[in-house]
Amino acid sequence: MNVLLTGYPLRPYTLGTLQRRLRCLTNLYEFSSEILPLNEHNSFRHKGGYDLSKPIARSSSTAGPWTLTTERIAIAGVLAAITIILGVIPGLGFIPLPNAIGNATTEHIPTILGGVIAGPIVGIISGLIFGIVSFFRATNVFFKDPTVAILPRLFIGLTAWATFAALRRTNRDLAAAAAGFVGSATNTILVVSALIIRGYFPAQVIIPLVLVQSIFEAVIAAILIVILARVFYIIEARVVRAPDTKPRNELPY
Repeated sequence: MNVLLTGYPLRPYTLGTLQRRLRCLTNLYEFSSEILPLNEHNSFRHKGGYDLSKPIARSSSTAGPWTLTTERIAIAGVLAAITIILGVIPGLGFIPLPNAIGNATTEHIPTILGGVIAGPIVGIISGLIFGIVSFFRATNVFFKDPTVAILPRLFIGLTAWATFAALRRTNRDLAAAAAGFVGSATNTILVVSALIIRGYFPAQVIIPLVLVQSIFEAVIAAILIVILARVFYIIEARVVRAPDTKPRNELPY
């Protein structure tokens, strides 16, 4: 009898019907493999199989460098907060020095880091925050000029990103160090150039004054960016995580 145990009659299939069903299954598999990466970090495998109720969002690392993803917006917000904190706490973001410029800075570190880990848009946003903080806390006339305090800072994250993107396939730590150095040098060169162009200082006076300071800042930036970028990538890869104390299907999240 052409009946299953469930009581439903078996439907006879022709060769053409089977071929159409096979093509449907093949298309379904290709579609699911695009939205559901089958790797150990991003899979949702439980005892009952894969949970297809929610599509998995693609990582910002696979998005284009000029795409503003949710992750990059969050990173920009965190770095902006850090930049403001560095600028508000005395002696932390701007370190007083007895020279014409008046301060050394670590305020550019979040801007460089933003360009390295999240791309040029986040770098530009962080640089804008850096410039605004510098503008409003300035105690001398030349840093009250937006073309000196704000405009040059927009290019720090951009050059850091370009340097890191060019060298990351060679060695990621080397790329991060180079990005830190180039980003810091960009800050110094563009600010000093703006001071000269705007007529605040002659070149023969300002360049010798900031030369040693700028090299020191660039070396410190290179070291810190290597450390901070490595920490970020470790966290992003979920290498550091607390062990589960219950089976995955019993966890509340």
